[in-house]
Amino acid sequence: MSDKKIKHFVVVRFFPFKRPDFQRDIFDTDFLSTQVSLAKNNLLKSLENQTDKNFEIYFLANGKYFDNPKYEFIFTELSDSPLTIKFIRKKSDPSIQDAYNNYDFVIQTRVDFDDFMYKDAVADTQNKINECDSILSYGYSKGYMYFNEDLYDFPAPKYAKRGQRSPFQSWIIKSSFAKKIPYVSAYPCEHTKIVPFLKEFLEKNGFEFSENMYQNNITTNAFIYFRHDATWMNNGKPYTERPKGITHSKILTTDDITKKQLEEEFGFFYDLNSIK
Repeated sequence: MSDKKIKHFVVVRFFPFKRPDFQRDIFDTDFLSTQVSLAKNNLLKSLENQTDKNFEIYFLANGKYFDNPKYEFIFTELSDSPLTIKFIRKKSDPSIQDAYNNYDFVIQTRVDFDDFMYKDAVADTQNKINECDSILSYGYSKGYMYFNEDLYDFPAPKYAKRGQRSPFQSWIIKSSFAKKIPYVSAYPCEHTKIVPFLKEFLEKNGFEFSENMYQNNITTNAFIYFRHDATWMNNGKPYTERPKGITHSKILTTDDITKKQLEEEFGFFYDLNSIK
């Protein structure tokens, strides 16, 4: 057990901006209600299942949701959890920046509101402070994908040497080092291009990149990507075929993993065609 003080923020985007190609109305209350339900049933259940609950969830939400009473249900329903949950308008929230004055390490983790994480994701990530001398990008690239009531293998991608997959991709920064560089948010760059970003960022600020500043866990089945008709990455369009990444993957069965294992490991509760 480390004697270092850690502050861990899990930052979750909840439609903070309107993408031009996103084919859903992110200001429609009926649509938002279904997405709030996904967040409560997916990510929040998964985080409530964590073995280490020393973290705070910050929902990065659209500024218009804060200013109009008709969106109050978003904050009320998402706050209905035993976890510590707050809502912010900007990635550079002052409370995150202030944490560097009171803790030895600050961790910012990104994850989507509809995905599931394995129960040791928080504990595993926080343990990495022991391998962080200044700044460390840590994440996962192997897991599962849920689509159309089936579960698929979702193996590490070709870009694994330069970027992790987005669920629970974290920036671990030693506070003494954070005070020497510009602020780094949970979303400073595309998650597939972590290494190029970090090299350029450090060079601009007078520091040299080293290989121990980037780690990608490609052995643990760490997440369940949840794909549905309003998925952000599919521009909110219904899928007409299998999503990218599982085109040639087999459908998993009870021989691969059981529903009980999925519930215990991920807090995953959905019915599946081939897994009982």
